[in-house]
Amino acid sequence: MLQFYRVKLSTNAERVALALAHKGLKVESIWVPYEDRSEVRRVSGQDLVPVLVDDGKVVIDSMEIVRYLEEQDLTTASQRNPTLPAMDLRIINQELVHAKELVQSVMEELRRAREKQEN
Repeated sequence: MLQFYRVKLSTNAERVALALAHKGLKVESIWVPYEDRSEVRRVSGQDLVPVLVDDGKVVIDSMEIVRYLEEQDLTTASQRNPTLPAMDLRIINQELVHAKELVQSVMEELRRAREKQEN
C-alpha cells in the first residue's frame, strides 16, 4: 500500500491527496506534526512534505509525486467508476496553482489593509 506523509493545511499535500483520490488509489496517510519531522527525515532523507513511498520507492515534492502517479500503470478512478470523467492531473494542478495565487492575493490585500488601519 502507498504511504503518504503529510501535514495539515499544506496545499502541496492537498495537491497529492487530490491526485491520489482521482486515481482511486488506496493509501495510508501518515500525518506528521509540524514540530517533529524526524519520521519524514528517516524515510526520505529530508524534512519536507509531501512524501510518497511506493513499495520502498520514495518520491518527494508534490509535482514529482503527481508525475510519478501519472507515469505509473495504475487504475484510475474513472476506470473504476464510469460515471466519473477522466481528468488529466495537470488540470487539477493548474486549478490548485490558481487557487493558491488567489489566496495569496487576498492575504496580501488584507495585510495592506491592516497596515493602513494601524497607520
